[in-house]
Amino acid sequence: MVPARPEWARRVADLRLSLGITRAQFAHLMAVSYPTIWRWESGEDEPTRENWRRLAELAHDRGSDRDYFDLRAGSAPLTSAGAIGGVRAGVAPANPEADVEALRVVTVLRQAVSIAQIRSIDERDVAFRMRVPASMCPNEGSVFGIPVPDGSMAPSLTSGQIAIVDATAVKARELVGRTVVAIAADGRVLIRSLRRASGALLLLATQPAFDVVAVAEPSRWRFFPVLWSLSPPSSR
Repeated sequence: MVPARPEWARRVADLRLSLGITRAQFAHLMAVSYPTIWRWESGEDEPTRENWRRLAELAHDRGSDRDYFDLRAGSAPLTSAGAIGGVRAGVAPANPEADVEALRVVTVLRQAVSIAQIRSIDERDVAFRMRVPASMCPNEGSVFGIPVPDGSMAPSLTSGQIAIVDATAVKARELVGRTVVAIAADGRVLIRSLRRASGALLLLATQPAFDVVAVAEPSRWRFFPVLWSLSPPSSR
């Protein structure tokens, strides 16, 4: 059985095809040999960090590929993060030389609702990816970023920010007192503080303009704890 070609190899080939050039022309553009291009596209040899950076530049109008190549180069965009839910956040250094193994990848989604179908996420759901210290990503593969849908939790979370959530299955009662992303059966996505009063679960906002939401049937909701937040990377 022929092994599957790595995703990075497919993306390199797709970039070349999108540019409408041959492998020989691509090799000239990248200042490498033709066999090197062939090995990249077949998945036999991975580009160097400097070549990943050059590929990211060539993919300037292909947002998902550009961010992916930046990630491979170790220079994915990451801005200062705030502390939410008791987890202190910080800035991950780009392309660290000494502590690469301590970094983990967090995928930021385009829409909050897509996290409800977390097992079927594909590249169309992805806005960008970033590297963060392992301490900020406790469950690798289950930590995602989603856009904050409103200003209900301002000033700690404001519309336009990105909330980093842990999508590991957790019972609602274990999240009482935490800031959570709550997804209702009808698709509503709320970021609120989960509280209990007189035996009932309530979703509370910090802004008085937003109503208190009573969780009448917890089994019809999905709750994910918010770990920390950050501002989206500026456009390049």
